[in-house]
Amino acid sequence: MENYSALWKKKASFKTISFNEVDSVFKGKNNLIMMEKIDGILGALIYEENKDPIFQTTTGNIIKDPVVLYEYKLLLSQLKVKNIILMGELAAVKNDTILPFNSSASIVKTSYRPENASIIHHYVFDVLSYNDKHLSPSESLKFILSNFDRRKLIRINVPKIVVGGIKEFHKLYQETQRFPFGIEGVVIKTLDSKFYKVKSTNSFDLALLGAGNIKMKLWNRNQISYLVVAFMDRNGLFRLSSKVGTGFTIKQREEFFEYINKNKIQISENVVFVKPELVVQISFQEHNLLDMPIIKYEKGLYHPVGKNLSASMRFPSFDLIREDKKVNIDDLRMEQIPMWKY
Repeated sequence: MENYSALWKKKASFKTISFNEVDSVFKGKNNLIMMEKIDGILGALIYEENKDPIFQTTTGNIIKDPVVLYEYKLLLSQLKVKNIILMGELAAVKNDTILPFNSSASIVKTSYRPENASIIHHYVFDVLSYNDKHLSPSESLKFILSNFDRRKLIRINVPKIVVGGIKEFHKLYQETQRFPFGIEGVVIKTLDSKFYKVKSTNSFDLALLGAGNIKMKLWNRNQISYLVVAFMDRNGLFRLSSKVGTGFTIKQREEFFEYINKNKIQISENVVFVKPELVVQISFQEHNLLDMPIIKYEKGLYHPVGKNLSASMRFPSFDLIREDKKVNIDDLRMEQIPMWKY
């Protein structure tokens, strides 16, 4: 089966922009489709007539357990849908509150447990295909609002969506700031199907390449001192970002130490490198564009290839491992960087 979640993500090609950029980027435009950005796991709902629907994540995992799938089967059969692929965010909800990402991710991962299967919701925001046809942005919006937003559904949700310009954006963005977690900003979709992400917090998804420093005291206590992380550019090269030395519990430092030593492939300048297999989310206060080292991963080893622009983070802090993402150009794209135009 084709990975529809990964296909949609590549097609959407999200560009991250800062809150301060919105006014200039969208000046004079009044037909923007704007919606809450749910902090969940991207999941494609795949349905064919007379078959059980499934969820598919960007990592290719198939999820069949959540109760919301039964809701979809009943609804889509009532609507006489032959086939459809709906894009949305999978998130766990308790007491009408979306749980933090790491909690939702853990619950979705163990959806086979009855107590978890019953609290997984799907926040649908786009139609990839409907009855073998691709819908325009306006057709997709009309379908979602007509068939999901106005019905009494329990676990099928629609993020708040508004159509308009700068004024409407500011109002929606301010509303998202009321939530400590669960909603991480606003997604803006233009009529030519370009997607922009305006996040209320600053964070990057980066490849974990290694950890150091083996000469520092923490290393002698079986703990990492910092992580070495990087973006991936369109040539498949890793552009290093800042070293990440905060945000860890003692247990996490020990777990990373164990992982790094178990999977090490080379040591260079007191840094232990591993295969680029994990994606980590790193938060920060501010960033600058600087010339940073570029390295190439080839035949099981890293090779320096010079320097080029990358993001240098101020006060970077480890958040979590993004198990729903992979080391590829789309998940680690340079366009995560606000103002990225290179």
